Amino acid sequence: MKNIIFTVVLLFLSHCASPPPVRVNDNLIEPDILAATGIPKSEIEKMQTREELGLEAAYVMAVERTERLAIGVERIEQARRQYDIQFSQLLPTVSARGNILISDQAAQLNSIGQGSGLRFFAQQRILTGLDEYAGFQAAKQSIRLMQTRLAFDAGELYRQLAVALTQHATITKSLDARKEVLDILRSMERELGRRVRLGRSRNAELLALQTRIARTEAELQSLELQLSEVASRLRLATGVQKPVTWQSPELADFVLPSQEQISQLVEARYDIQAAQALVELQGARRLMAEGSHLPSIFLTGNYRVRTEPDFRGPDFIGNLVAEFPIFEGGATEAAAEEARSVERESVLTLNQLRRVNEEELRQAMEARDRAAQQESAFENARQTAERTYLRIRYESNLNLVTNLEVLSVLSDLQTAREQHEHAVLQTRLRTIEVGVSAGLLPKREGRDQ
Repeated sequence: MKNIIFTVVLLFLSHCASPPPVRVNDNLIEPDILAATGIPKSEIEKMQTREELGLEAAYVMAVERTERLAIGVERIEQARRQYDIQFSQLLPTVSARGNILISDQAAQLNSIGQGSGLRFFAQQRILTGLDEYAGFQAAKQSIRLMQTRLAFDAGELYRQLAVALTQHATITKSLDARKEVLDILRSMERELGRRVRLGRSRNAELLALQTRIARTEAELQSLELQLSEVASRLRLATGVQKPVTWQSPELADFVLPSQEQISQLVEARYDIQAAQALVELQGARRLMAEGSHLPSIFLTGNYRVRTEPDFRGPDFIGNLVAEFPIFEGGATEAAAEEARSVERESVLTLNQLRRVNEEELRQAMEARDRAAQQESAFENARQTAERTYLRIRYESNLNLVTNLEVLSVLSDLQTAREQHEHAVLQTRLRTIEVGVSAGLLPKREGRDQ
């Protein structure tokens, strides 16, 4: 019997041992984060010296160097401690109490066991309504809830980084296009200035060109400010402070789902799993509230250490106690009805989330298809604009067109190139968003599928 008690206590103490605290930027991945992201330590080490960060590298840095997912790990740990608390309530409680009686009747009271002395008290709960069973169920679902929320937050982090990197790439390409156009405009300004001095062109054309140059320079300054703001957000999101080159998101490597797979994919999403865990959690709490109508049964013991030789009372007293709730002014039923309502609310929330997610995934797939069609259309427009520009420059050298016509064609070319480059990036981003919405991204080896 002593060996059994010792083993139970040892297992409990080992289960309650404090885990190491979660730290960021320590080149380590906690087990809960590994389960949610599948990022191994070797991948972190590989990214440490990278000077060019795309989506995958930025995601690894954000997971390891920021507090976002670490907060979720601490919430899981808190849920686990609540489970330990439920386990501890199955074990007996033991306490000691000592007192020294100061009274002129101390000797008489000591003789009947009510005076000075040392006493040990023990209590073992046998049944407390449905608290034990429901408490365990609630603690298990709370752990599951926190774990699925962490996994969902990991996917949201991946999606947000994809959006930020796409914005950075879009602005960068616009900057490059503006700089290229500005070089062409300044070359045209020099040539047009020479022709104005020779009387071959009007001064109004030169002024219009200089206006265009000034506007392009202003656009460059605005784009540089936007680029700086996006880069600042990326540094904050990834915890990377050293100078790096941000790259556009890589092409997502996964099979695009079909419309027939939407319901199945939505059911596997982590936010749906979290909502299901919340339903189970509220069901356990409802069971606990309904169990308040049931009796409570427990054993109590009182052992008095003998200090007086003339004490004639018993050293140990034990009791089997049963309590039956009779009337509590309706509070018990009100609490149970409240718990039932909260459970029904969680079911409604789950059903609503299913419909919202199905529509979200359907819209994401449609947006990706439209983006791919736009990319093809903008590519045709870019090719046409390039051919038109080459033709207009040839005719300009033959003095067959005005400089204003050249500027107009150049503006069309710039717009066509930017629209095509932006469309390419948008198609890539929409593909990533489909993957995240379907629960297929981020894709990592070792991650629970």
